[in-house]
Amino acid sequence: MRPGERLHEVLLSDNESFIETSATGLRGVATRRPPARLDGLDDSVDELRELVASGRRDDLKQRCLELAEWLQ
Repeated sequence: MRPGERLHEVLLSDNESFIETSATGLRGVATRRPPARLDGLDDSVDELRELVASGRRDDLKQRCLELAEWLQ
C-alpha cells in the first residue's frame, strides 16, 4: 500500500446501475434519473468549455460544484 492509494472506490451513484453491452468484458452505466432531469446539460457542458478556454479556474471550480449538486 502506497500513500494516497485507495482501498475502496465507488463506481456508481445511487442513481445509476450497470447494464450489459455488446462488447465482451465491458459494462455500460445507465441513469435512473428521469430524462427531463438532464435538460440543459448540453448548455452546461458548453459553459464549462468556455470557462476552461478562458482560464477562469475559480469560476470553473464553482460551476462544477454547482453541477454536481444539481445532478444528484
